[in-house]
Amino acid sequence: MAKHDIHLEAGEILRERYKIIRHIGSGGMAIVYLAADLQDESKQWAVKIADMDKKMARRLSSEGRVLSELQHENLPQIADFFYSNDKRYVYLVQEYIDGESLLQAV
Repeated sequence: MAKHDIHLEAGEILRERYKIIRHIGSGGMAIVYLAADLQDESKQWAVKIADMDKKMARRLSSEGRVLSELQHENLPQIADFFYSNDKRYVYLVQEYIDGESLLQAV
């Protein structure tokens, strides 16, 4: 599992819209946080964050681009894609789907 340089605390706000609730996972490509939508209280999002210094940021960018072009009930909806102010991180905000992970299912 890759080490990630970024760490967000519960309550932090991203883009004046996404309020971090908790860390939900980390992997080779990104670290993932659960976030509440401040514009729509009924929505929760998975916020994937990748370090721009690594090739994983390009993969996350590609994932966001591909998923935003596809519409299917079995694919997560993409809500947002942006870079940190210092351009060190890329953020992909997608629909949060509550359930077990693939690792838990195996």
